[in-house]
Amino acid sequence: MHLYRSPRRAAAPAGPATRFTALYRQGDADYDENFMIEGATGSGYRGECGMGVAEGLDNDLTKPTAMDVWLFDKGDVRTMTTVLLSDFAFGNASLRERLRDKGDVILAAPGQIFRIQHKTLDLEGRIADLAYAEGPGPAKSTFKTLRVELTVTPRMTVVWDTLSRTYG
Repeated sequence: MHLYRSPRRAAAPAGPATRFTALYRQGDADYDENFMIEGATGSGYRGECGMGVAEGLDNDLTKPTAMDVWLFDKGDVRTMTTVLLSDFAFGNASLRERLRDKGDVILAAPGQIFRIQHKTLDLEGRIADLAYAEGPGPAKSTFKTLRVELTVTPRMTVVWDTLSRTYG
């Protein structure tokens, strides 16, 4: 059997997608949600993904002004991160630049889609729901709730490499 890759063909997911929902609710100072990623048909541990508080307003982690979504791929030693910024954090140039050290930074908005590509896994995140806390402090500075849908798929190149080794 001869396999070849057409350069014109669009890449499709390399296998079944794994879906998770990360949900932050105001007041959880220890919020750090993570999900284990298993291979297809129980083929073992592939990595992890999740969401946590990246920055609290005035260093108060119960008032998150930035959240990080991350992907750990067993095939690489690095953890890749995208930081979701509140409207306030995004407008604060020094805070935004400091958070860039953690990874890509984006303004959190309902419907916003972002991607994290790793060595053998891809993560697509979609901000499904977002509400800001009201009260003292700058407007739109802290998240009351943030729900992010995470979809993880194997990288297409991994499938091609496996097929090439298997079938020549």
